[in-house]
Amino acid sequence: MNSSASEIDANPLADMWRVVLIYAVFASLWLGLFDATASWLITDPARRALAGTLEGLAFVGVTAALLGGLMLRLVRRQEQAFASERAALQSQSQSQSQDVTPRLLQALADNLPDAIFAKDREGRYLLFNPEAARVTGTTAAQVLGRDDSAIFAPEQAAMIRANDERVMAQDRPETFEEELDTADGRVTFLATKGALHDAEGRVVGMFGISRDITERLAAQRRLRDSEQRYRLLFESNPHPMWVFNRETLRFMAVNDAALAHYGYTRDEFLAMTIADIRPTEERPRLALKLAETADDPAPVLPHDGTWLHRCKDGRLIEVEISANDVLFDGQHARLVLAHDVTQQRDLERQRQAAHDLLRDVLARVDDGFVALGRDWRYSYLNQQAAQMLGRQKPEDLLGRHIWTEFPEGIGQPFHRAYEQAMATQQPVVLEDHYMPWDHWFENRIYPSPEGLSIYFTDITIRKQAEQALRLSETRYRLAAMHGQVWDWDMAAGRVTYPAPFWQELGCDSPPAHEMVARFEALLHPEDLPRWRAALRAHLVRRVPYDFEFRARHASGEWRWFHTRGQALWDADGRATYMAGTTFDTTDRQRAEQALREAEAYQRSLFEQLADGVLLIDHEHRVLDANPQMLAMLGFSRDELLQLPARALVADAERHRVGDVVARVMSGQPHLAEWEFLRKDGSRFFAEASARLLDDQRFIAVVRDITSRRESEKALLTYQLELSELTHRLLAQEKTTTQRVAQALHDHLGQTLAVARLNLDACMSIHGAVMPEALKDQGRQVAMLLDQAVREVRQVLVDLRPPLLEDRGLTAALDNEIGARAVAGGSADVLLEVADDASGRRWPSDVEYGAFMVAREAIANARQHAGASLIRVLLGGDDASLTLEVIDDGAGIPAPLIHGRPGHLGIVGMRERAIAIGARFAVDEGPAGGTCVTLRWQARRS
Repeated sequence: MNSSASEIDANPLADMWRVVLIYAVFASLWLGLFDATASWLITDPARRALAGTLEGLAFVGVTAALLGGLMLRLVRRQEQAFASERAALQSQSQSQSQDVTPRLLQALADNLPDAIFAKDREGRYLLFNPEAARVTGTTAAQVLGRDDSAIFAPEQAAMIRANDERVMAQDRPETFEEELDTADGRVTFLATKGALHDAEGRVVGMFGISRDITERLAAQRRLRDSEQRYRLLFESNPHPMWVFNRETLRFMAVNDAALAHYGYTRDEFLAMTIADIRPTEERPRLALKLAETADDPAPVLPHDGTWLHRCKDGRLIEVEISANDVLFDGQHARLVLAHDVTQQRDLERQRQAAHDLLRDVLARVDDGFVALGRDWRYSYLNQQAAQMLGRQKPEDLLGRHIWTEFPEGIGQPFHRAYEQAMATQQPVVLEDHYMPWDHWFENRIYPSPEGLSIYFTDITIRKQAEQALRLSETRYRLAAMHGQVWDWDMAAGRVTYPAPFWQELGCDSPPAHEMVARFEALLHPEDLPRWRAALRAHLVRRVPYDFEFRARHASGEWRWFHTRGQALWDADGRATYMAGTTFDTTDRQRAEQALREAEAYQRSLFEQLADGVLLIDHEHRVLDANPQMLAMLGFSRDELLQLPARALVADAERHRVGDVVARVMSGQPHLAEWEFLRKDGSRFFAEASARLLDDQRFIAVVRDITSRRESEKALLTYQLELSELTHRLLAQEKTTTQRVAQALHDHLGQTLAVARLNLDACMSIHGAVMPEALKDQGRQVAMLLDQAVREVRQVLVDLRPPLLEDRGLTAALDNEIGARAVAGGSADVLLEVADDASGRRWPSDVEYGAFMVAREAIANARQHAGASLIRVLLGGDDASLTLEVIDDGAGIPAPLIHGRPGHLGIVGMRERAIAIGARFAVDEGPAGGTCVTLRWQARRS
């Protein structure tokens, strides 16, 4: 640009000097040649003067033509210079515009919150901004060069393609609503699309801008629903309602209830103002009130807050005007609601009369009544309540605070109940035993706007009856234990034997009307007449019904039963109801028979037992002993029978003998270890099991456990050493796991993430020039890297349970179950945490061990048991923890509970429990399946 400018400035100066030089040379030659020629050719002075004049004119013409040509050349050069400069400037401006426009458009596309895209004629994407990539859950590199079928479902891609074709065919912008599945779920977009043109104006593609209008459409639907609900509420409301203009007071709308209420037609009503239905004396005040509150949102009501007027038929009407303006057909309006309060006012008068009557009645009833104000002070008491509270008359307590006057020791439960009633405004019923009077009272506490009303009812007799009933039910259950309860409703003619009774006989329960016939058919032929006679004797003569009979089992076997019952008789002496129990005594009958048969060889068995046996009476005397017992003690039979039982044990054990003999003689079995004393003074440990033989004697079986105690001691030492070793191994496992998890996170995980970022950068920078095969290979590598990152994260979750160290066992289990549920699985896993255990923390090693046991148990139930429901129960306090994993799967065979070769799941869980000093068990679940239990108790220091 500078060289062109200097060129323009230099050329005119050179041309000027060139013109001057040419003019001087031409003028000199012209004048010199003309004068010489004229002097030589023309001699006449007059002609010479004329020739001079012509010469001057010719000189002027020639010089003018010469100067014109030179000036024209100068002007053309200047125009060419300016044209070159303008072209250069235009070229530079276009170059700058071409550099800036793409960057500006790219910045706008990258930062706008709408999805922006462009496609060619075949529907392949040319532009895909970050918002479009975020919505579709892809990247621009994955979309560019591909059509909508790579992003959306076939039917959605076809719909989008049809809209694009329509825009390109019509060659004008158009707006569509498109509902698509995106990363945010099902979303509705408002898509504005237009055609793209080349330099010649031909359509070469299309562009579009899509905005998420899902929330706007939902808001519009809610607005339409709200308007419909309002219309429905207004039109169908059983109470009269109308709308009037706030300025003119003229009615704008009225519902059917108002028309029926006032007896006008709709046209008549809409022709009136609100003042027309207002009492005459109130109309000026109403207009003034409306004028004063034109810009005031306060309710438009008379001075007393109520607008009451009577209709012609005598009904009392209460009218309320809304506190705020509403827009109705573009005008400021108010909503009016009318209520017929005739019955309400009558009820209020009746209520006041009833209230006065109630106070009169409360003064005479046996129950106590107390009314409390919101300041917890007595506002009313009847005489009975005053006496219950230790006063002679109610006036002694009126105005006093309840908590300072309440009898000591019984105020706390009342305080909680009163606070609950006041807070919830719901009645509360409280039963309590008043120690000062040794009576039970039922307290019914009712909240009211003024405070509380409390009724005291003496329920001592009812409580005593309930206790007697519970005692009776307990006795009845004890009496019916292990038996089947039956009943006979004679008034209804219905006899009911329970299903277990028929199951004991190996048959199904018959219909109710066939039970008696079926029962008689099963009775032994010899017992049927005896049973009928016993039943008749009880019902007629009230002889106790206590009878044993035989019934045939489905297998053909005769089984023994013992039945008892009791009937109820009415005032006329007729039996109306009977109930009783039936016990299967077959085993007892067989036992008695076996006992009789066993008496023959019982003595020989007594003599041949490998353990020692002592027969001792209630006075501690030794009555008999078998040879093994004599060998243990070193006494002869005659020597032993002379000694009391106390002399057979060591001195330190003798104080226990009296208590043990007393318990055994009362029927309680005894099993304990004793230190016995031999004849030679040596001692040995033995396990003694004692049971009552009859009301005078009991038998004691003695087993020498000296070798067993030594084995147990060695086993205990081994278990302690094994527990310590297991604890160290699991601690080392936890440390190693943490190191491996840290290494995976810090090295492998970060390396994979960096590789993924580098691959994305390479695809973004060189994607436009890369062959399609290389792009596909790059996408496959990206997918493999993503899979590797996910697998590393899963390994980290397995090695280092999330939230366990920071938030504890409950949060970690909840996160683990939620993560496994997202990952998929056929079993539902439920975490049930006791209230006392929620948010509680235990020692870190205990939480870690319990978490790993729960994880292993859940995995076993899912993978091996085929469970559909797994319940994880967590409870405990600061010093204990209980974990149960219960599933409804196929269960685990008993031989495999302790583990099997190649399957270390149960063994590993048991070792983790041992390491933290917890008890571990695997049992059958309450409803089948498997129940894994871990119980930890803190050691007491």
